[in-house]
Amino acid sequence: MSLMRVEEYLLKPKLQQSISKLLRTCFSQYPPHRTYLSQLPDFRLLWFSDEGTLLGHLAAEHRIMNANGAPVRVFGVADLCVLPESRKEGIATGLLHAVESLGRENRVEFVVLAAADQSWFARRGYQPVNGNFKWLMIHENQSLGIASRRLSQTIMIKPLGDTPWTEGPVDFLGHIF
Repeated sequence: MSLMRVEEYLLKPKLQQSISKLLRTCFSQYPPHRTYLSQLPDFRLLWFSDEGTLLGHLAAEHRIMNANGAPVRVFGVADLCVLPESRKEGIATGLLHAVESLGRENRVEFVVLAAADQSWFARRGYQPVNGNFKWLMIHENQSLGIASRRLSQTIMIKPLGDTPWTEGPVDFLGHIF
């Protein structure tokens, strides 16, 4: 098995098709023939079998967010998924470890993600963040406005260094990953 990091602008059509197929397999509501839900990521981590089959995917954005008035450097994670027949082989954990290592090497302070079921991520060191959040709502390639509301049991963070997360209002300074 092999792990590959590819910047979004370098994706070739054949690899885009493989990513789109995997996303549709893992997320039935995913738009057909697309490789993003709201916005293109900065890069992707892709896990391949020895035969070259795409088994796992993680999309990541590098950005500044505002946490309780302070700028924080984050990797926002989206679309973490693994082919159903390849689950429980450590692929998703390996993808998370890879993005965390990349972040630690490059002064990223936190990994941030949204998760409906937080238990799996909690076992890997992610912590829920509850509070008031602000983000850009995007649907079908259209900005719908700015949402500002309380979210609980949705957003999770993992510190990658010594910077503590400061509880308080959070502005994504863009869409939710």
